[in-house]
Amino acid sequence: MAISLDRIKQLGGQELSILTAEWIMGWEEDGSLWRDQDGNAVRKMSDWHPAVDFNAIHELEMKLTPKDQEVYIRHVEQMLESPTPITTFQLLTAPAKIRARALLATFLGKSPA
Repeated sequence: MAISLDRIKQLGGQELSILTAEWIMGWEEDGSLWRDQDGNAVRKMSDWHPAVDFNAIHELEMKLTPKDQEVYIRHVEQMLESPTPITTFQLLTAPAKIRARALLATFLGKSPA
């Protein structure tokens, strides 16, 4: 998928939910459900909102490797337009939408599974 960082910065709502579910979590849409790679129902589509849900953000962040974490933090800094490195507190209190966008930008730098 070719999507620019500028476009990612504009994502929100359902589009951000779908892209994070598919590209980061590895889920597939099946009617009103998200299914994992084994076909198991993992979540109702209506219950996945990483742009506003910090529990969803935590699930996404758990997919980061140590190498990805550094890239992710740089994306958050860029999206917050921070002129200096951000603190852990600033990262943890960044809006969910910013963090979801930064996670997507980090993972789109990789090939999907």
